[in-house]
Amino acid sequence: MSKYKQPNGLVNYAEFANNVDTVFDDTSDPAAVIENSKSTANFTDADKDTLLAILSAIRTEITNKRILIKPQLQDYDRTRSCHITAEQFRRVMKELKLIPPSEELFQLLIRKYLDKGNIREINYFAFCADIDRPEDIFPQYVPKHPQPDTTIHHGQLRNAGSTFYEAGTGGLDVINNRYL
Repeated sequence: MSKYKQPNGLVNYAEFANNVDTVFDDTSDPAAVIENSKSTANFTDADKDTLLAILSAIRTEITNKRILIKPQLQDYDRTRSCHITAEQFRRVMKELKLIPPSEELFQLLIRKYLDKGNIREINYFAFCADIDRPEDIFPQYVPKHPQPDTTIHHGQLRNAGSTFYEAGTGGLDVINNRYL
């Protein structure tokens, strides 16, 4: 409002509409428009360290309790837009007992996942991408009895386990279809 407000108290709607229409021009770069719509929250170094500590604590709790957080958040996303309101995000975090201990830490977490154009909804898909890391939650599979890897080179014959030629095929003339 303050950007388009005129001295007489009215709003310059024509200038506002022209500014909005610049995104839909043929001359605008779609990649730049999408990049500008992403979150642009600025964090100090202390805020970054605090945020990383919060995410690490949440990741540890999820790993220890074996919680799948994405389905819980998707239950509130009726439009499947990967966004839910901050109140719904708070409700899920409180139900799962993952909410940060103070309100200012929770607001820092919310600020990280707000999209630039939408200050009321949280991008829970980005939150889950930072939290749900399969390599952290599920350790890499290791077989109990590992089998040695056998490398078969191109053109190399291998033993397929057939007993038709028990003595081997060394004396077989394949071109003339007979034994030597």
